[in-house]
Amino acid sequence: MLHIGTSIEGLEKLSDYRLKKLAPSFKVDGVPCRTAGQVRKALKEAKAQGMEVIPAEGCDNYDEKGRCKGHERRTK
Repeated sequence: MLHIGTSIEGLEKLSDYRLKKLAPSFKVDGVPCRTAGQVRKALKEAKAQGMEVIPAEGCDNYDEKGRCKGHERRTK
C-alpha cells in the first residue's frame, strides 16, 4: 500500500483563501494551523529540508523528499 502525498509546489500556488480552508489539515508540532500564513511558513520549511511532497497523515515510512516508500497491507 502507498500513501498519496501532496506536492509542495502545487500547494504554494494556491490562493490564501484556499490555503486557509486547508489549514486545519496541516499540523506543526502537533497543533493544526489556523492561517494561510502558517501553512505557507510550514511549506517553506519543508521545502528547505529538501522535501517535494507533504506526506499523508499517518505515513511513517517516507523518503527524504516526502514520498511514501510503501507499507504492508493489513488483512482482517
